[in-house]
Amino acid sequence: LDELHDMEQYQQVYSTINTWPTKRFYIGQGVRLRYLLDLAGIKEGARLIRFISEDGYEVKFTVKELLKDKRYHFPYLTDNSANDGSISGSSAEKKEVEPILALVSAESSTNPDDMNDMNALLFICGQRAVTEQTNNLFLKHISKIEVLNTAPEKWDKPKASINSEEVASGTLIELSSKGNDTDKVYYTTDGSTPTINS
Repeated sequence: LDELHDMEQYQQVYSTINTWPTKRFYIGQGVRLRYLLDLAGIKEGARLIRFISEDGYEVKFTVKELLKDKRYHFPYLTDNSANDGSISGSSAEKKEVEPILALVSAESSTNPDDMNDMNALLFICGQRAVTEQTNNLFLKHISKIEVLNTAPEKWDKPKASINSEEVASGTLIELSSKGNDTDKVYYTTDGSTPTINS
């Protein structure tokens, strides 16, 4: 911790949505993850990054989604609805942000005076899209970070409540994924390829 405190500190407000889904903001200050991984000598063949907390809970990212995809703070996340994460906020004036290991942070706040070290080390990252659920990935009390060169697992294919490929306009179709623990279904209705923004 002393070494981390001596490193350059990065402070930022982060927008996020949890899996209820509810919108909120965090403020955090700590060390850029990218800097730590470079310092540790991350190799070009790295494919996965795993964060492990003191109680053994873990979250995994691909190197692409964590370090290569752009991640943002959306200051107008709460436009259209202050809390309901199923109602999209505005992506106007988005600001690119870095993933960090926060030494101090505050949940549901943008005020630096509210920050404390209660959840340190806390992993915090931005959203790739204004609708992306990321709060479930904010892992607290991190005790270990592993960099792996193993291939990422594949999500299970989503299930549709209707088996037909074509349905009448106005038909209700419910899509779900195994566990439904986080959004894992990206779809389009015009035949285009789904993305994180779908």
